[in-house]
Amino acid sequence: MQKFLQYATIVGLLCLFGSRGVSAQNNTQNLIQCQDANSLMNLTTNFTGSWYESSRSPASALGCVALDLVSNATGLYLNLTMPTSANALNINQTLTYSLDFQAPNVTGQTSPMAGYSFSSSLGNVTVKVLSTDNTNYAIICGYTSNANSSFGAILTRQRPVSSATLTSYAVSVNSTYADFSNMTDLTQSSVCYESSAASHASALSFVFAIIYALFKFVN
Repeated sequence: MQKFLQYATIVGLLCLFGSRGVSAQNNTQNLIQCQDANSLMNLTTNFTGSWYESSRSPASALGCVALDLVSNATGLYLNLTMPTSANALNINQTLTYSLDFQAPNVTGQTSPMAGYSFSSSLGNVTVKVLSTDNTNYAIICGYTSNANSSFGAILTRQRPVSSATLTSYAVSVNSTYADFSNMTDLTQSSVCYESSAASHASALSFVFAIIYALFKFVN
């Protein structure tokens, strides 16, 4: 079971942070790659709290990914919740990462323009916040320490969010930054938090319905 959870963690991180090379994300030379982009420098505690990964590039087969940013006296932390199986999206696990400020930072700014980094099974991951209104959406990009893998993602405060709304968020940045030209909407529906008890109840109701139908048929 432990090995399965480790495997699921690696798969989940691959889904969140991508597995394709930066050059493969977008061939347009005018777009800013994530490594060269500046993260917002005016983020405050209003940015912390719960977020849901609603759209991303490259595409991911794993949905129901939730993020919780927690700021306290000891630092800034990312609680990453993801399914342990694509066949049971409501059964998940949460991993906690400590977010470090990437140097250099600008004196007087509340958040680092070089983004945040944390260590994972994929190596060091750097994440940058490109745009947000703190209330509805956040547009982020990121890359691994070996710089051969990058991603773009749209986070939302609510789940789910309409495709039209997600498209409007992507359009606001895809002419400036790489990684946002081929976004894929991710599952964030009720299947993400449907309880196992509810699933079992539905299955039992189905079984009882069949038994009742057979009983009526033979009588």
